[in-house]
Amino acid sequence: MNKLLKLFRELEIELRSLGRISSKTLWNKLARLTDWEYRITQDFILRVNMAIQNDDLNFVFKKFESVIEKNFSARKNIKRVDLIIAQLKRDQYDTTMTDARNRLLVPSGLTYDIIDIWGYPVTQARNLAVEQSLKLGAKYLLFIDDDIVAPNNALMKLYKLITERGALATSALYYKKIEPLEAPFENENGQIEISSDVPIQKSSKICGMGFCLLDVEQITDQVPLPLFWEFGAPDGYWSLGEDAFFTQNLVEYTNNPPLVDTSIKCIHIDKMWKKWYGEKDENVTYASNIVDSFDAFNRIRVPPKYPLILICIPTRKESDPIAVDLNNLLLYRGYRSELFRVWGYNVDEARNICAEEALRREADYMLFIDDDIIPPKDGTNKLLDVIEDKKANVVSGMYYLKGPDGLSAHTQLNGDGIVTAVNRTNIKSTVFKNNWLIGLGFCIIDTNIFKQARKPWFQCYDKNKDQKDINEDAHFCELCLDNGYDVYINMEASCLHVDFMNKIMYGKAEIDREYAGNEALLKNFKLKQFDN
Repeated sequence: MNKLLKLFRELEIELRSLGRISSKTLWNKLARLTDWEYRITQDFILRVNMAIQNDDLNFVFKKFESVIEKNFSARKNIKRVDLIIAQLKRDQYDTTMTDARNRLLVPSGLTYDIIDIWGYPVTQARNLAVEQSLKLGAKYLLFIDDDIVAPNNALMKLYKLITERGALATSALYYKKIEPLEAPFENENGQIEISSDVPIQKSSKICGMGFCLLDVEQITDQVPLPLFWEFGAPDGYWSLGEDAFFTQNLVEYTNNPPLVDTSIKCIHIDKMWKKWYGEKDENVTYASNIVDSFDAFNRIRVPPKYPLILICIPTRKESDPIAVDLNNLLLYRGYRSELFRVWGYNVDEARNICAEEALRREADYMLFIDDDIIPPKDGTNKLLDVIEDKKANVVSGMYYLKGPDGLSAHTQLNGDGIVTAVNRTNIKSTVFKNNWLIGLGFCIIDTNIFKQARKPWFQCYDKNKDQKDINEDAHFCELCLDNGYDVYINMEASCLHVDFMNKIMYGKAEIDREYAGNEALLKNFKLKQFDN
């Protein structure tokens, strides 16, 4: 491993300084790599090139140290358990659908321990499970993904395959969460055969890890660590999931492909849409944690739409205070929300990063809440009212600029064509279409805009060389108006604007209105009340 890290360092220095691998010495070292080492090295080179293209001066090889340099092979002299059951979850409060503690049958004579691993990407989580198994001196490791429901005898049958047929990895059958059903198991000929006549199949290309038993002791004696790796190269040439990487390495080093018992029929649960994928075996009892009645589970009504709102809070530094308390911010049932924070970037860069993240998470809407904005508790719902009623693409709440003048952060062209603060116009309606500029401090945006409009969506730039007099909100509003997107303001979502340095809150605070402010942070702040 140290040899590989040393090679990475040399490669990165040469790539960054010369833009290519030119020395004969390095090419000789590359020629001596094993296939496994060359796969990881190829992935490393691609990541270095991406860092160079993005002007990222952080050395990539240092990020690989934590993955490669760990010495998993240092076992305890005394075996503590025979089997580790690793339950992989998305977060701490997620529920594993297979009840391994109470309903999963464990072969007699095996001592075991159950560990929950959550909050990690799947590849890192699987490697962590391997590391823990080796530290505890376990011979076997069982992976159970949180969305798999297995028959209660599934582990028994997989253990029998290992002990009687000498397999190093065995898996129960399950299907991907797509229709028509497709199993994540492949051999040289493509999809494995699923037949009651030949229930045991070799899976030499891809073996799904959703419910998989490994002889981790023998595997780690023969296969280099880390066992799991994933590739997401820009050109797609080396794109490879962690399960495919593990499977092909196992075959390469041991010539002992994983076995899939297609008679063990697991159910794959889509928790969000309350739907299950797979063929239920009516002759067995499932070790289910929640779903005792699959018929009842199927009858649960699922809404056709359950929109995701990505709440984005950009800050200058990670330690900067945030005025809003999201726990006090109400959200209509039927919507769901996730939080994304970004710091250390200029404001236009930060907003573009937020937009990219909203697209990556397939969010329907993005809600900006700047760190110095306190919306009313029902503020998000007030914005959604306009989205639903007016079919608006962008809706902003009302807030004032910091300072004694009491001017709105939003501007409008008045009847004479003069750019005017919204609260200085003669507009009487509480909800109206904006024709010039809105502030983005508390603003919800339909993410379809980012799929259709040109980049950059947010940009600060100069009309002259002396100063940046076009802010990112002006650029974004111009982009929306030029492309026919409707931008609205809802005066009922009236926010407070916080000056942290002088401990003042600016706004129009209504007596009977509750605000979603961080009360502990703001308890000594004064309110500068505006009435217009």
